[in-house]
Amino acid sequence: MGSSSLAGLVAVVTGASRGIGRVVALQLAVRGAAVAGLARPSPELRELAEAGGQAGYRLVTVPADVTVSAEVDAAFAAAGAELGPPTLVVAAAGTADVLGPVAEADPDRWWQAVAVDLRGTMLTARAAAVMLPRRAGRIVTVYGDLGDHGTPHLSAFAVAKAGIARLTETLAGELAGTGVRAFCVHPGFARTR
Repeated sequence: MGSSSLAGLVAVVTGASRGIGRVVALQLAVRGAAVAGLARPSPELRELAEAGGQAGYRLVTVPADVTVSAEVDAAFAAAGAELGPPTLVVAAAGTADVLGPVAEADPDRWWQAVAVDLRGTMLTARAAAVMLPRRAGRIVTVYGDLGDHGTPHLSAFAVAKAGIARLTETLAGELAGTGVRAFCVHPGFARTR
C-alpha cells in the first residue's frame, strides 16, 4: 500500500484479529480509511480495537464467526451503522489448523478449516452486496498458491484456497457491469500464528 491518504474509504476486513487480516486492517487505518475489523471474539480482537483507539485511527472491531451467515450479516450491519456503508471488503479470514495426512485427519476439524476459508469468503462476499445499490466498491479475497497445487499434509488449506480462487472468478463475472469488482490477491508466503 502506498503512502496516499485513503480518507473516505470505508473497509470491512475479516480475519482482522491476527495474520494478514490484522496487517491489512491496521495499514488501511494508518492510511486514513475507516475500518471495521471482523473476527471471532478473542483477546487479539480486543487488542486490535485498543491499538486503533490509542493511535487515533478510525478502527472498530466487530466480533463475528465468518462461518455463520447471521453473524456475518449482523457484523456488516453494525459496521455500516458505525462507519457508513463499505466501499472495500477484504475477506482474509482463514486457518491452517488441520495439518497431516488426509487418512489421519479428523473429518469435522478438516471440514471446519475449509469452512473458515471458503464458506467465510462466500458469506463475506454475499454480505458485501450492500455495495451494489451504490454501483461502486471492491471485494478482495485472499488466495494462496496451494490452491494451484496440493502439498502433502495441507489438504484442507489447499482445497479452501482453490475454492476461493474459483469463487472469486465467478464473482467477477457476476458483478460485471455493476460497478462492484472482485479481485483475488495472493499475498505470498506469510508466516503467521
